[in-house]
Amino acid sequence: MTIQVVFNPDVVAYFIYMALALGIALPWLYHNTHKYSKCTHRKLFHILAFCLFTPLLTQVHANRAVYRFTVFAFNAVSVLLIMIEQARVEFKHPAVDHFFKHFSDEREITADGYIVTHLYLLMGCAMPLTMSFILFDGGLLNSEFMTISFCGVAFLGVGDVSAALYGRAFGRAKWFSNGKKTREGTMACVLSLGVFYAVLTHLTASY
Repeated sequence: MTIQVVFNPDVVAYFIYMALALGIALPWLYHNTHKYSKCTHRKLFHILAFCLFTPLLTQVHANRAVYRFTVFAFNAVSVLLIMIEQARVEFKHPAVDHFFKHFSDEREITADGYIVTHLYLLMGCAMPLTMSFILFDGGLLNSEFMTISFCGVAFLGVGDVSAALYGRAFGRAKWFSNGKKTREGTMACVLSLGVFYAVLTHLTASY
């Protein structure tokens, strides 16, 4: 089964796509940090996650090899990043430490020196599909669970980005006087997710 999954042509194609996307996007984001605010920079990572994972998630209902590869990749990379973060804090390698802190601000660093926002992002994307995989015992998803498997990626790449962009441009009514979140941004999040899921539901209605 492992050999069949690893060397499936669709899996290889998606692996190459993700490797190329990361190989291009990460250096570009690294060298253009100064052009954007920290908030905008984080949203660009959310868009990158959406572009990385959406093509795979659209295939998990029909292609068992892609389905298993996606679940494995999500969880393997989550574990790898946890190990790298632990090693970064323990050994404080200058190059690794500089790279991770380059994409973070002070609010994202815990009192113990850990940076966990990238882990939250990845695990938030991974959990819906992983839970669906467990519930279906590795079987292919029906249309309802396929849309559920999108919720982490959709919220980060569509809802959160829409809320941030619209809220920063047009937000006036804050939820709390000392906060930054606005009601206009929240409405943008809800509406954009509604449109996204309406389109997704229409496209997957025949599955």
